[in-house]
Amino acid sequence: QWLLLNRHDFTMEQLQAARHDPAQTPLAEDERALLLVILKMVADSNSLTTDDMEQLKGLGWREADIFEAISHATSMVGMDMLLNAFHVREM
Repeated sequence: QWLLLNRHDFTMEQLQAARHDPAQTPLAEDERALLLVILKMVADSNSLTTDDMEQLKGLGWREADIFEAISHATSMVGMDMLLNAFHVREM
């Protein structure tokens, strides 16, 4: 949330709208495509396809970029699960 609000100058309204429809996130096409693939993969870790990879590569992403983005996403999900397990609400 902080990154989108500060680095990309999202408004809170844009951030809330993106939560409801990530495809409408006001990012560059390549960044939005990567976001959508990451969200798809986080929802179902077996869902990443060759077509997803080729689409992202066609937008200029390297496999290393995609791997790094997915790695960050899964780390964040894992940390969220850990904090939830210990009922941590604020940091």
